[in-house]
Amino acid sequence: METYEDIIENRVDLLLAIPKWLFNVTLAFGTSLFLLALTVIDTEFLLPIGFFFVVIAAVINTVTFCLLIAFSFVYRYYQRSLITGSLILLANFPVAYVYIVIINIFHNSRVI
Repeated sequence: METYEDIIENRVDLLLAIPKWLFNVTLAFGTSLFLLALTVIDTEFLLPIGFFFVVIAAVINTVTFCLLIAFSFVYRYYQRSLITGSLILLANFPVAYVYIVIINIFHNSRVI
């Protein structure tokens, strides 16, 4: 039979896995869209998809970040781990910004 501490530890382990998974998924999908935008000649259909993805990913990452910070106050013993896990999500924002800047430079420098 599981003790209360085991149940809490399992919940925290799940909470710690969420930001790592979300970071990997959004980074992989965003990088795929970025590389596709660099290789495809006609990016007019791809730019709205990429913009929509950036907006949705930003909202999901921000909500997850806030929830993890809130859970860090509920599970005080694991607070440092939860905050560290939530900070992983913030790494997606500068990557997305750099991708957007590169796409803008690349897209505006093309001669039609």
